[in-house]
Amino acid sequence: MARNLVTVELEDSLVEAARSVAGRTGVPETELYERGLREILIRDFAELMDEIATYQAKHGIALSEDEALSLASSELRAMRTPRRNQGLCSLSSIRISLYQR
Repeated sequence: MARNLVTVELEDSLVEAARSVAGRTGVPETELYERGLREILIRDFAELMDEIATYQAKHGIALSEDEALSLASSELRAMRTPRRNQGLCSLSSIRISLYQR
């Protein structure tokens, strides 16, 4: 997986705590930061899925898991086809498409 160098300013207390945990656990500091970011992204995705489920329930939209996966797949294909040459892809487009169903 490609890696990017990112510079982030953190409070001294957070850096010290991360170094302490890294030292005790043997986990590199960078991995601790990556784990934290992944957790936030996972929670955000879960919240988005909850919002979609609430919207669908409110509007009487009932999809089975297979139907939802099929819809998501077809929406992604439809979205990518015209944009493939432009190199554009936006999660907000997916969010809007799912809400509009």
